[in-house]
Amino acid sequence: MGVSNNRFLDACYGRNNGSIPIWVMRQAGRYLPEYREVRAKISFEELCQSPDIIAEVVKQPIDRFGMDAVILFSDIMTMLTPMGVRVTFPDGGPKIDKPLQSLDDVKRLTDFDIEAGLGFVLRGIRNIKKILPDTPLIGFIGSQFTLSCYLTRPEGTKNFDHAKMFLHNQPKAAEEMFERLIVVMTRYLQAQIDAGAEVVQMFCSWDGILSYDDFRRWTVEPARRIFNGLKENNVPRILFINNYVTGNAYYGIGLNDCVVQSKKVVEQIF
Repeated sequence: MGVSNNRFLDACYGRNNGSIPIWVMRQAGRYLPEYREVRAKISFEELCQSPDIIAEVVKQPIDRFGMDAVILFSDIMTMLTPMGVRVTFPDGGPKIDKPLQSLDDVKRLTDFDIEAGLGFVLRGIRNIKKILPDTPLIGFIGSQFTLSCYLTRPEGTKNFDHAKMFLHNQPKAAEEMFERLIVVMTRYLQAQIDAGAEVVQMFCSWDGILSYDDFRRWTVEPARRIFNGLKENNVPRILFINNYVTGNAYYGIGLNDCVVQSKKVVEQIF
């Protein structure tokens, strides 16, 4: 790992000396006038597929604020396109062209070569490390359940109750969907590490709506498989779920402690 003497990495490894590392989840974003200037010339989808501009917008908050880490500019849905899913980003969030409603629909999800299908993301990572060699870079994916919330979302639905129903009403289809996502996500995170990411994170944006038992089955177990499937066992891995944060060496975990008991979840994963 090329970065040393960094508060963020020290905290990830449990070596923090008391100084609090600072980074922001949406670090490159609309609160920055320089980012808005970029977005006035290019769409969100185009930006996510432009390695040079990815590096440019990632660097913007570092130039302004000197954060202790940067996070890759991308979207959790980006990996679905080479899996055969048409994703658009209209106002109000991502939209799936043909939501998955059955096992046959799930079987449309295809495997792919990460470099061929998501090479622009990896080139973006390499570009970031060229211009910010001394700042840790966080790569990321979305959790399988969070992606399933969008993959199975019927037109016009305002919440994600349908995703929970899908798990229970169509368990075979859900298991097949999660299995296909796990395979791709493990290789995608590994490719991000190989490209230069010093830390990787799984965003469990909607997993907090699951019951405790469903959380263990559909969030904890897939996360464990993906994190344990990475070749570099000493790379910090962060599981992000809402607000509450705890962790140990090599791992961080953010939890909604109103939904799950953090100690039990940490024991399940680690």
